Amino acid sequence: EYMGDKGLTDEQLRIACCVVGTAEYCDTTLPDIASHIQSKITETYKENVTFDAERELMWNLRSSAMSVLIDSLQSQLEGAFTKMVKTNWVTMGEVGDQSPYVSEINEVLSAQFPKMAAHLSLPFFRFFCDKFAQSFVAKFVSNIYASKKIAEMGAQQLLLDTYSLKTVLLDTPVHSTKGK
Repeated sequence: EYMGDKGLTDEQLRIACCVVGTAEYCDTTLPDIASHIQSKITETYKENVTFDAERELMWNLRSSAMSVLIDSLQSQLEGAFTKMVKTNWVTMGEVGDQSPYVSEINEVLSAQFPKMAAHLSLPFFRFFCDKFAQSFVAKFVSNIYASKKIAEMGAQQLLLDTYSLKTVLLDTPVHSTKGK
């Protein structure tokens, strides 16, 4: 259960990450268990020993837990995305530093990614980052369209913001794993 726009609590995040790790372990262990059982039983029953259904359940469980992690992080970014949509991109006089919503997104990701990196294996943290980036980009583009009118200076500011967000999405996972 989510805590509003605050996403998962630290304990809920840890549990979701543990579900991913446990499902990963079970999925990789089940073929060895099946092989071991098959080596101990008579030939006629060997083909009946399969854990395919259980492996699919583990895959689904892992996917669900990843979705919870992504949804939680996205919910924490709703305030920043609301600021983005409410920005008046038509009357913007000049292009400045990155917009305040970009700084807010950077703060959230910088706080949350290390927590996830600490509890997920490196391959699954990378998988999480890839899936989150896909989700984030779709939301970002959707919010650009929701902004409706954008003047030239607003478009230039959005271009600068896009570059800043690209840097955040590329650098934050690396810093979270200390370059691994």
